Amino acid sequence: YEVLRSLVGSEMCIRDRMLCRLAVTLYRQHRIVQLCQLPQEGSRLHQLCCQAAREAQCSKPVSVGISCRVSTVMMVGFTKPVILLPPQSMQLPASQLHCILLHELYHYRSRDLWLKLGIRIFCCLLWWNPLVYLFKSSVDQILELRCDKHVCSRLSKMEQLQYSSALLEILKIGKTSSRSLAAKYLGIPSKSRLRQRFRLRVKRLFRDIRVRRGMIGSKRIRHN
Repeated sequence: YEVLRSLVGSEMCIRDRMLCRLAVTLYRQHRIVQLCQLPQEGSRLHQLCCQAAREAQCSKPVSVGISCRVSTVMMVGFTKPVILLPPQSMQLPASQLHCILLHELYHYRSRDLWLKLGIRIFCCLLWWNPLVYLFKSSVDQILELRCDKHVCSRLSKMEQLQYSSALLEILKIGKTSSRSLAAKYLGIPSKSRLRQRFRLRVKRLFRDIRVRRGMIGSKRIRHN
């Protein structure tokens, strides 16, 4: 009985510690939003965000901010969402920046932040079950790929290649950033996942090109 009581006490202690860490992460996100630099109305970044919000058909306005405390693009906030960008991302071309903003806005429209929060709480409650972490990793990857698919459905083949290049540039920014967010975000794609998304996007693009060339070649053979 004493052993069982000790195990239950240890489980509750670890669970409470993980929940407290999650709460601290949410508070740090709130502080970063308060300290971020908001673009002026009419600026390039503000116009790109408004254009992307119209394309994503967002029901509520979404703000965008620049912060040196993040090393990659991320969306925070559940009631008042804000897309945070590292300063290096402003060097990207407008077309790539537009696609990145559109990707984050699809996360907001699909309420992915709430889903990720629920999964993180679920992981805190069942921290001892390894299947929970596999489930969390799989859901994160599915949500990212789903948003990539939504973005690429609006793009031409050349624009899809530019979007893949934008993913690669984000990966480079994450490597070179020295002042990144100390606490982990709810669902920041890791470097390995960004690489996987980049490779998958490029493979699908070249596969579609090969299929299209094959169809054109077969039509020519039939015509001859």
